Amino acid sequence: MTELENKEQSLGLTGVMLGIIALVAAVAALKVTYIVTMPLVFAFFLVMLVRPLQRGMNRFLPYRLKWISVVVSFAVLLGIASIGGYVLYRSFHMFISKSPEYFNLIAKEITDFIQRSEIQEWARQYDIPIRDTVFQLTGITQRVVGLVSTAVTSIWAVAAMVTLIFFFALLMLLEVPEWIIKPKQVFGDKADLVIETSDAIAKKVRQYLVVRTGTSLITAGLSWFWLWLLGVDLAFLWAVLIFLLNYLPYIGSVVSVIPPTIVGLVQFSLAWGGLTLGGLTVIQQVIGNFLDPRLQGRILSVSPVVIMFSVVFWAWVWGVAGAILAVPLTLTIVSTCAHIPALRFLATFMSRPARDKVVLPETPLEKTLPEQG
Repeated sequence: MTELENKEQSLGLTGVMLGIIALVAAVAALKVTYIVTMPLVFAFFLVMLVRPLQRGMNRFLPYRLKWISVVVSFAVLLGIASIGGYVLYRSFHMFISKSPEYFNLIAKEITDFIQRSEIQEWARQYDIPIRDTVFQLTGITQRVVGLVSTAVTSIWAVAAMVTLIFFFALLMLLEVPEWIIKPKQVFGDKADLVIETSDAIAKKVRQYLVVRTGTSLITAGLSWFWLWLLGVDLAFLWAVLIFLLNYLPYIGSVVSVIPPTIVGLVQFSLAWGGLTLGGLTVIQQVIGNFLDPRLQGRILSVSPVVIMFSVVFWAWVWGVAGAILAVPLTLTIVSTCAHIPALRFLATFMSRPARDKVVLPETPLEKTLPEQG
């Protein structure tokens, strides 16, 4: 191996190490700056959702009245947030008011089971105060409910975060016209192609968010009807929970059916709990395996392993908000890599194999950029 080849290999290894260091530093920075970076990203996706409304209004408004499109778009975001906040408040209020009753029922069921079985006799032989343990467990769970109630009523931190998100969203809506001008200053003749590619990526992410919201609403609506039909308490609360958790692929659909199943089991019987679980599972499977793929098409052609890793990773970085933003962030990264020839291998690696090699169709930008290698 010649000296020149050794030097090139050393430079390549140095570049890889610097890239890894930069990636670790970026992740650490995102985690430390959670209070700012998470609201900023959240606001970005909110603006992406209402951008078509703003752009459509700007086509018919004179220049002096274009501020109306900003006001209307921001009002739509505020309206959706207000409805969502009210629904969440009502749901938590229902949970807090009904939870002591269910904890007492759970304690009673456990006590009855112990009395009917040989566990109580076995506990007496070894001097284990099993009855006291059951009541201690009930006391702990009720204290947990008290902590949750305190956390819900102390909403100042959440309100501050939501305010910051909408403040960022308002600033972004005001600066959208400058986003179109800046690429022209940076990329020159290729600015139109860069903007076109960016719009294509934004359209894919927007389609995913709209379709995911629609399928989550359908799932929540059918789940509410099934729970109402069975007479399970807090059906509306469980429907809201199912709607929210449906934004977490794979994990959410499994976790969301557990609380209503437990309530059905405690409220009625083992058979009723099984019926609750069976109906909710059928709804999740039918929508997840038949309706969702037909609506999504090739929008979410990302490997399930990558999605799972993304949910866990962003939940570690930004908590619950990170888990919700995980799929849009991953879809944005994969789509961006798919439009850059030098990074196409990353998009291929993270997408589904064989028939989904290319996450997004080729755009004019790809045709104009020089091929690598």
